[in-house]
Amino acid sequence: MTRRPLSARPYLLGICEVADSTLQSIFETVLGWYLNDGDFAPAITAMVPNIVKATLGIYTACLEGLLPTPSKSHYTFNLRDLARVVQGMMLMSKESMPEGEEGEAGRLLRTTTRPILSLLLFLLLLLLLLLRAL
Repeated sequence: MTRRPLSARPYLLGICEVADSTLQSIFETVLGWYLNDGDFAPAITAMVPNIVKATLGIYTACLEGLLPTPSKSHYTFNLRDLARVVQGMMLMSKESMPEGEEGEAGRLLRTTTRPILSLLLFLLLLLLLLLRAL
């Protein structure tokens, strides 16, 4: 049995970039569905647009600032990285949130995510400065 080539002609495949507003809508829908389906507090569900917007901002900054280098040309940021962040948020269970007033759960989430996002932005800026120095 011999193998035949698929075609002697090369193919060119072009893929358009997805707009940020489309990504925002997709990930807001997915995360919002998970939180609504899991009966999370409305205070947490209301934060979905801000969480997705911040995550998308960090993703966009990584795309623009952390370009492939000759020594590490094999790695580029793509949508899988953004999807992994949202999937990580979807590992949160309702039982892990404190009981009590609705504002208490939202306050807990705000006070824990704000320092993490600040640290991520600081590390990203530091990494960009180091890459420019090289």
